Amino acid sequence: MSQYTIQSAVKVLDTLFAFDTTEPLRWEELGAKTAQSRNQVFRCIRTLQEYGLITERDGGYVLTPMLLKLLPSLRRDPLATVAEPFLREFQAQTDETVNLVARWNQKETITLSTFPSRHSIRLVSQIGQVSFLHAGAVPKAMLAFASREEQEQILGELSAYPRYTEWTVLDADQLRQELEATRKRGYSISDQDFEVGGRGVGAPIFDRRGNTIGGISVGGPTVRVSDDILQVWGPRTRQVADQISRELGWTGLPFETTDREDDVS
Repeated sequence: MSQYTIQSAVKVLDTLFAFDTTEPLRWEELGAKTAQSRNQVFRCIRTLQEYGLITERDGGYVLTPMLLKLLPSLRRDPLATVAEPFLREFQAQTDETVNLVARWNQKETITLSTFPSRHSIRLVSQIGQVSFLHAGAVPKAMLAFASREEQEQILGELSAYPRYTEWTVLDADQLRQELEATRKRGYSISDQDFEVGGRGVGAPIFDRRGNTIGGISVGGPTVRVSDDILQVWGPRTRQVADQISRELGWTGLPFETTDREDDVS
């Protein structure tokens, strides 16, 4: 961190972003998640409480609706603005949950928009949900089209990443093969590796320089999403993602050049 960073503010923000579940969190859990002492956690909790961002419930602490005030600015993200009409149409076509996800930092992604299925049994996504790049439809799609250096960095740290379900791949060689397959076909497949009972596909979104800045996914419960459906969704998801990319100024050349280089090697 730089000399201008306010260390106490960072601790408070670490505590705020530790709320990655809808279940109440006790101070002990917050301490473990943020690697802070009991006294530090207490001060952070009190600060967030007095500001109105968290409240006590069922013996722990939960976020308050005050955070929803940030959503309008988040949804005005240029990527969300460009993608929304495409995703609304895509959701109507598939009648399953469609998500727009952006690159959050070097190793994580964040959900910008979600268009839920009308089915009573469906996948539920949360705006603002942060996840790592090694699991889930869009994260794996973005990782597959990231630079080789970025991929190898993630793969080298894979053992320290969360195992979301028993199907989450934490073996570097296995995930590397999956990323290669994703790169060749242009879309990823998520089969319960992020959420038990959920299957879907994802495709990357590129900016005008050919960088992966986000991606889209469509998914549903395993009882409704067969292998045949995934094979239909995959190319269509890639097509919609490409349309969004072109609206952002992408020409398609980086994707095509990458494929040619892979074939030559």
